[in-house]
Amino acid sequence: MILMKYTKTDGAEFISHIDTLRHIGRTLTRAKIDCTYSKGFNPHKNINLSSPLPLGLKSVSEYCVIDTTEHEQTFMQKFNDFSPRGIKCVACKEIDKKVNVADLIDGALYQIDLVKPFNLQEFLSKTEFVITDKRGKQFNLYDRVKNLQLKENQLIALLNFGRNNLRIDDFLSAIDNFGANVTKIAGYVQQENFDKLYF
Repeated sequence: MILMKYTKTDGAEFISHIDTLRHIGRTLTRAKIDCTYSKGFNPHKNINLSSPLPLGLKSVSEYCVIDTTEHEQTFMQKFNDFSPRGIKCVACKEIDKKVNVADLIDGALYQIDLVKPFNLQEFLSKTEFVITDKRGKQFNLYDRVKNLQLKENQLIALLNFGRNNLRIDDFLSAIDNFGANVTKIAGYVQQENFDKLYF
């Protein structure tokens, strides 16, 4: 089994989650990387992706688990030789048992190039910031923000991801910087960088 870290950039950020799964499957076929298949009426390759990203959000830190006997030494080269632009394997590791990356990753680190001035101290001085998500559910934004660092016009934000997700577009609206250039740069598990734990 292979745990793969890959990118969604250079236009691939506009590919939906399900189409990303299809692209990865087709890349494995073109690269002649053998995979196991699910059982049932419509068998498919055993590929498990991390939680979906909003369409249009760039990421250099996406993860998936592929049930294959290919060795990590040859996997990256084979995959990248046949992958579409923007979906590139940047790290891979052989693992003994399946890692459910969608359930495991509970934080995402974003690099936000701000389009308007942002006062971090003023933002953090409040005790409550209630917002309403796309489903009409209200919650306190501060409960889903793990860490913020301001570096000139750039904000590095560690936000909840997965089950108690804080959508990046909701966060940008809350800090009055909707339309800012954003890249997801890391996945986190209980405040620990996923890469340090698994690669």
